[in-house]
Amino acid sequence: MTKKLESLLVGGENETECGSWALGLNFKSPTFNFDRNLVKGRVLKLLKVKDDKFSLALEIGAGEKLFSIIVENEITASVLIKNNCFEDEDKVTLIPNANVKNDHLPKPEDFSKI
Repeated sequence: MTKKLESLLVGGENETECGSWALGLNFKSPTFNFDRNLVKGRVLKLLKVKDDKFSLALEIGAGEKLFSIIVENEITASVLIKNNCFEDEDKVTLIPNANVKNDHLPKPEDFSKI
């Protein structure tokens, strides 16, 4: 991972400077018995890059989408948005887990052909 992205993940030397606040996932529960495990986390924290040489390409390619939040399903996303559960955020992008696909990614053996 690049040093900038790594500092975001671990909090960096100066949390205010590196923006680690953006990685925090603070939200209020829409109901008393809401299962917080339905909110999986930010894309950035859920991804694992096997080889660091691809980290910068991932950062550039994915850009702001790395800060999107993965949730279990469309219903969870809808409930969270309708109840304004992310009021501390200026903008929130919720991605239902069912919508996450990797069909368009080449298989590892195809990378040698590129």
